[in-house]
Amino acid sequence: MDLRDRGGVGESASQRAPHHNEHSGSSATHESDVRQQVYCALDQARSGKPPCPVGSGRAADNGTSATRAQAQGGDNNSSLRVRPPRCGNGIGDAPSHRNAIDLADCEAFVAEQSWSVMPAEEPLSYSGASIAKLFHASPPKVAKTAEDFKIPLHTGQHVAPLDLEAVKKLMLPRVRDRMEEVERLTFQAPVEGLPEGKYAAIPVADADALIANDIAEVVHGNVPITSVPFSVIEEKNGVQRRRLLIWCLVLNEFIKKKGYKAHVPLYHVSHYLDTVNEECGGTRDLSAGFFQYLIPRWARHLFTFKDASGRILQMTRLPMGLSSAPELMHTITATLAGDPLYAKPSASAPKGVTTKIWIDNVQATGGRAAVESYLQSFDATVARCKATLSADDSYCGTSYKFLGVIFKNL
Repeated sequence: MDLRDRGGVGESASQRAPHHNEHSGSSATHESDVRQQVYCALDQARSGKPPCPVGSGRAADNGTSATRAQAQGGDNNSSLRVRPPRCGNGIGDAPSHRNAIDLADCEAFVAEQSWSVMPAEEPLSYSGASIAKLFHASPPKVAKTAEDFKIPLHTGQHVAPLDLEAVKKLMLPRVRDRMEEVERLTFQAPVEGLPEGKYAAIPVADADALIANDIAEVVHGNVPITSVPFSVIEEKNGVQRRRLLIWCLVLNEFIKKKGYKAHVPLYHVSHYLDTVNEECGGTRDLSAGFFQYLIPRWARHLFTFKDASGRILQMTRLPMGLSSAPELMHTITATLAGDPLYAKPSASAPKGVTTKIWIDNVQATGGRAAVESYLQSFDATVARCKATLSADDSYCGTSYKFLGVIFKNL
């Protein structure tokens, strides 16, 4: 199976325009001006030079605006914006010393990833609307010390799996075909375990938390190890927490060799700022979105790892650190949100509402009445598909957060 350049749903960021449902008629000029301010601020931050004035031409991008498929737990106010291993570019491959992978390798893996940055130090203003940076998005710290491991592990607190078949019934045929093709490639991989050796392991307390929340389960017998687990420290709403990553070394290598390239249209945050000119905005976030995807029981042996006591565990839910996970999650969210490039016409967002998707986050903008009606419909669709929303990240009004940015609409 070769998934290198299949086209269709979610072409790479360099191949297509920003991916969203635009029925609201937002001004292209507004978007260009706001985006230009961001690029200028980014150049200033990089070079220390004075910012270029609006209207003087877009500052050089130097490659920072093209973000690619990223894996995140789906928190609008989270400092973590990590992209999974890039198949085809070598990222995510096992280190050459594959019989010994420690936390230093995990740190290197995290440092190699792409980070979404809102560069402006001060709020940007445009036509009475403002956009304020919420956080500095920088590579998170890998948890290593006893003090680090005292920080709570984010487990989703018994989040239930969504009804994947119900979601697929809302998809356009080509979208469903693509998703099931990626699922077959991922879950039917004929892979073997890592070579015998010493690999990073998670603390027993973390393993117990994963088991208690039905995110992982203990397996017995001589089971090959395929993945390396670790956690990173992030901050949400001023509170630190740790996020689990399962570095799926074996599986990532396999799907890379099969030519898989993620079809996830993600961009620099500047691509999402034009909606500040709308009357009203709202957001929704799937709570611990990746953990709402239930891995088929017969495929869980592909996600095995160890804890510090030597117990072998396997994931029951979709992990961060799997190359194909962002595409699967983004497709689910875009379908639930009624993106017309993903959802059937009967399930698409109405005219007058602009929707933008980032993995498991949704932004809707337009007139207040239209946005409020859309969000009610979205919530009902989510409930029918047995998905779970984060109450802390559900907003509707003239001030809200999306992708680490505070939007204050007109």
